[in-house]
Amino acid sequence: MTGGSLGVRHGPGGPDGAPILRAPVGAAWLADNVLLIACAPRAEGHDRVRTSRPAVAGSAVMAGDHPAGAADAVVASAIEPGALDTTGSLAVHAGDVAVDAGVADVRDVLADLREFLREYVALWSAADRASLIALLVSLAAELPATRSLADGLHAVREALRERRALSVVAEGAERAVQVDRLHRIDDHAFYVAGWLWEPSSPVTTLRAVSPEGERVDLLNHAFRHARYDVAERFGAPAGAAGGAGFVCHFTTTAPSALADGWVLETANATGRGVETFARLASTDPAAVRAAIVADASTDLAAADALVADHVSPALTRLQELRRRSTEIATHDLHGRLDTRAEVSVIVPLFERTDLLEHQMAQWVDDPAMAECELIYVLDSPDQRDHVRAFAAGLFRLYDVPFQVVALTGNAGVAGARNLGASVATGRRLLFLDSDVLPATRGWLAELTAALDAAPSAGALSPKLIYEDDAVQHAGISFERAAGAPEWTALHRFKGLHRSTPAANAGGAVPAVTGACMMIEATLFDDVGGMSWDYVQGDYEDVDFCMRLAEAGRHVRYVPAIELYHLEGLSYVSDERAANRRYNRWLFSRLWGERLEKLG
Repeated sequence: MTGGSLGVRHGPGGPDGAPILRAPVGAAWLADNVLLIACAPRAEGHDRVRTSRPAVAGSAVMAGDHPAGAADAVVASAIEPGALDTTGSLAVHAGDVAVDAGVADVRDVLADLREFLREYVALWSAADRASLIALLVSLAAELPATRSLADGLHAVREALRERRALSVVAEGAERAVQVDRLHRIDDHAFYVAGWLWEPSSPVTTLRAVSPEGERVDLLNHAFRHARYDVAERFGAPAGAAGGAGFVCHFTTTAPSALADGWVLETANATGRGVETFARLASTDPAAVRAAIVADASTDLAAADALVADHVSPALTRLQELRRRSTEIATHDLHGRLDTRAEVSVIVPLFERTDLLEHQMAQWVDDPAMAECELIYVLDSPDQRDHVRAFAAGLFRLYDVPFQVVALTGNAGVAGARNLGASVATGRRLLFLDSDVLPATRGWLAELTAALDAAPSAGALSPKLIYEDDAVQHAGISFERAAGAPEWTALHRFKGLHRSTPAANAGGAVPAVTGACMMIEATLFDDVGGMSWDYVQGDYEDVDFCMRLAEAGRHVRYVPAIELYHLEGLSYVSDERAANRRYNRWLFSRLWGERLEKLG
């Protein structure tokens, strides 16, 4: 190629179907199974070459104005790790470039990766070096992610990339950029929050550079917001704080698995800019989820775009990862039923494992509980060993048959219910929270009879009361404050005495709680179970009721049956308010139009 132009080619074959033969002058392993070959301008006496023997497909970058000693082209190809340990020849075709040489010849020029880059590529132009980095990133997107490939790409990036001035956060600095938090959602999705300072000229570039070298534009997608603390830090008036902060959920085409080595770079309209290094914050999914959910609870959330474009896509991917990665680790049976149970009672158990015994002490006096299929789903895996021993002791003490299903990870309330339902064999499912206790015996048979009496009902729920006899749940309705964008699920008559006449009028209601909900098992499956999209708990049950309504089934409230609900004991967390705030937003986004039509 001439005139300083750059060609990037993928796959075998040039413009006329045959590449130009070039001699290998250097080689290096980029990864355990990826070889880089530096080529001379053209093997003497050879032009375009065709071969009938198999050739490995590769990708090539060619530098037009190559300095003396630099390679004219670099070929990257995925090959077997032991390919250079054999005899014979190696053929790689990549666009306009063909390497057809003896394995021994390639092996003789094999060098350390950094030495290879210094000798054959470092003198290329900045544009050509950037194109080689981009080529290797695109190749990595097609290969299985490995640590050796990530390390090799990072070494290439650091050896070849153009650097900007390092951002220094100090009074008097002309420009700066800083990352407050950088989270990995999965190997292709990330979430960053930070700020930039550029008072002299509009910012034209805000870019994340992965440790492996992929460059992702953030400026046109990021949510920008005021950062008054930044303006104060630089001694500027508050008016200069607008747009200084940024939040962005972004994706990469190639996987990125390294925690260290991220770069954020900026530039203004004059081309001046700075860069800063960043590393991933905690990679624990629960910690990442909590940090992102918190952004939906701040004053920033007044802008719907933050949640819609960044918080929600990140949480959706996290929840999908949770769904795919959470399985049943152990399934212990304590006692057996003589016949197949009519009802499977599914109780998520999270952290407050002592509640298991509180319920067991009630079940022992109720013959119906010895005849149902009682399934506890342990949603806090770190307690698995304790609960296995604890449950065995409870069975010896109370002699009530039950099962404990322990999960591999924290699935959240919806996930725990779904996984519990996956092992249930009863014709009906009763979802019950671990902090729900009966007021009288016989309540399970009464619920079953109530569902028998209402064959068109999709699900039903009883009255739930606090320990002081005030109503906790009498069905659920939806309200939206005037001018507010979101709908709120409200427990009807909450706080009133259990004897309040209105709280004792049963029938169809907009929704019922999952804390005590009975449904036919086949209908639960038909509707698709409870949505994993809601974070931890809250609104997944009313979402389920809305989907039942879409399927033409209503839900019923049965006030004649009463149970105590020690609300919140099974879900004690400072994050609950933040989770509820996001879940309410998600529910309103999904069902707002339908609720609007229903009035």
